[in-house]
Amino acid sequence: MIDDSVKILQVLAWPGAVVLIAVTVLITFKGKASALLDRRALRRLQIGSSGISAEIEPQREQSGAPLPLNSQEAAKPSPQQRKTFAQAMESASITVLDVESAIKKEMLSIEFSSPDQKEALLLRELAATRVDRYFLETDSLIRGTQLSLLVEANGYRGAMPEAEAKKFYDHAVATFPRYYEGIDFVRYLAFLLGRQLIEPVEGGLSVTQRGRDFLQYLVRVQRTRNNRDG
Repeated sequence: MIDDSVKILQVLAWPGAVVLIAVTVLITFKGKASALLDRRALRRLQIGSSGISAEIEPQREQSGAPLPLNSQEAAKPSPQQRKTFAQAMESASITVLDVESAIKKEMLSIEFSSPDQKEALLLRELAATRVDRYFLETDSLIRGTQLSLLVEANGYRGAMPEAEAKKFYDHAVATFPRYYEGIDFVRYLAFLLGRQLIEPVEGGLSVTQRGRDFLQYLVRVQRTRNNRDG
């Protein structure tokens, strides 16, 4: 295996980093194998002679709200996703209220020519914060070999062949046999597919835009393969 911290920097030497003014408090956790490699986000996942195919459910944040796959999906909330204003606000900690106060002061220092501009800015910051939270949760759950697979796949000009992807699973099973007992290659890939970090394409697997953004996030927060198991 290569040094992923170096390879991430080589593959993802993007200019600048996203700066967030919103603050998110999130308790992260490490679950058992059954939780980390859950298949509930997949309607269907098959690996056969014709290649890899999957039908993916939107992943959900810990709050239960889905992180939309795209803007079209977000524009059509289901009846179950609708909330009242009181439900959306919920209870807030003192820290959250303090941050709200600071944001109000910052908003007053910005010159808006229309209410739409204020809404656009708030939406942008809310979206950026949700993505950051989603990546923080993903970072807490992804296993070392899964991250190595993601980094390696990102270096391919085209699709990563299924056989190459399976090498990372085989390495994980050989190195951590007790952890991966009863977990096959399909369940191993389920986490990456369910989190929309990779997708099946003709010829194998390809890293999604969300997957590339996740790797960029890891560079920004200085989280690499070196301090992970599995």
